[in-house]
Amino acid sequence: MRGKGHTATRRLAALLTMGALVLMGTLTLGSSASAGDLEATSEDAIETIGARPWPAYGLGDQHPDIAAARDLLAHLGHAPPPGEDAQSEFDDRKQTSVRALQAAHGLHEHGRLDAETWEMLRGQTFGGPGPAARASPSDSPPAPSAHTE
Repeated sequence: MRGKGHTATRRLAALLTMGALVLMGTLTLGSSASAGDLEATSEDAIETIGARPWPAYGLGDQHPDIAAARDLLAHLGHAPPPGEDAQSEFDDRKQTSVRALQAAHGLHEHGRLDAETWEMLRGQTFGGPGPAARASPSDSPPAPSAHTE
């Protein structure tokens, strides 16, 4: 008869083997998407993606987009305050961060991730269209005039 120590060792070995297999599978089957894929993406695909409406999230919502928004907020200096943080749950700390971003950029301070807020996050992080990039010509200072004498 074998002892309890031998059974525990076998269980631990089986558990470690299973963990290694799961890790290898995850690494092998993980997404192969990269930033370079954008260059290979057709204009039609980019247009189709760009035409989709931005999702809206508020307190209590859970979605991987919320984790992405959290990272963008942190990148822009509006990281959620310290505390227990479920990455993909829209909690009161994320709401506080969203409100701070909205206040800093003159948006309505409702604390929800809405289309206008997503556009601000995108525009501030990646450039391109967004509330900051859509200022009307009248909002821009006048161009210097060529003064010849």
